[in-house]
Amino acid sequence: MRYNPNAYVDYPILRPNSSDYPNGDITTSLEWARENSNLRTRLEFNIAEPGILKQIKKGDATCFAFLYCSTTCYSEMLRADSGSTVISALTLLSNLKGRVELHPSVVAIDDLVLRTDTAHSEYKSQPIPVQVRKQIAMDEPWHFSVGLVGKIESVFRLEQSEAQNTLEDGEFDFQIDPGSRYIVIRSNPKTFREFKRVRDRGQKSLTAASVYLSALTAALGELEPEPDDSEPAEGWANTVRALLQKHKILWPDGCSDGLAAQRLMRTPLAALPDLSEQMLKGDG
Repeated sequence: MRYNPNAYVDYPILRPNSSDYPNGDITTSLEWARENSNLRTRLEFNIAEPGILKQIKKGDATCFAFLYCSTTCYSEMLRADSGSTVISALTLLSNLKGRVELHPSVVAIDDLVLRTDTAHSEYKSQPIPVQVRKQIAMDEPWHFSVGLVGKIESVFRLEQSEAQNTLEDGEFDFQIDPGSRYIVIRSNPKTFREFKRVRDRGQKSLTAASVYLSALTAALGELEPEPDDSEPAEGWANTVRALLQKHKILWPDGCSDGLAAQRLMRTPLAALPDLSEQMLKGDG
């Protein structure tokens, strides 16, 4: 059964975009890295609500994170030490592939009484009993990709157009669907052969600075920052997100689609002066 963070409860829960605690707030910060054959996860809870913090410090509630991998269907509950607001955990990488979800929450580990002095007025400041294993706080889920970071070239697939008279010589069409495994680049048979000839003769910088860069820029225009359940775990969308994170490219807020594409392609336009010189020598 999939985890449902939106189930209804009859007591206040500290969470984003909720009025249960008008002056309360919860955020989390995540760091993750590969450590030998494991995934090291460090999740820190930042809780600005004294009643919730008191339950944690008393040991009646604990910070948890439900980890779920949609590709392998592996799930695990990560847990902070008693009284701590930081989770540090190791998970075997062999259990994970593709998209990983992390759902942060604070859970009662014993029956407790929740004070509602700082909760919404509808609770009338009355103490409310909360049963063991019930959530009393939660943050928005985190998503990231594991085991997909290779070369950016792996997201492209070059195909000949089967339809007659749809593409002229020198034209390229892009099939961009986040639900597909590849960004498909199509051309007519003649252009397909010429393109492969140029690429195979060592002119990869030319193909990268032209067709692939254009296709990746267009793809970023169709890509949502957060993954969708319909996307394949090993698809181009998750791979591009993982590479953006790996290379610390701040997209979409930090740079445009075009600039992000150039940085993912390792700035292929920097090779243009050398290519121009080669062409001039060829003309001579």
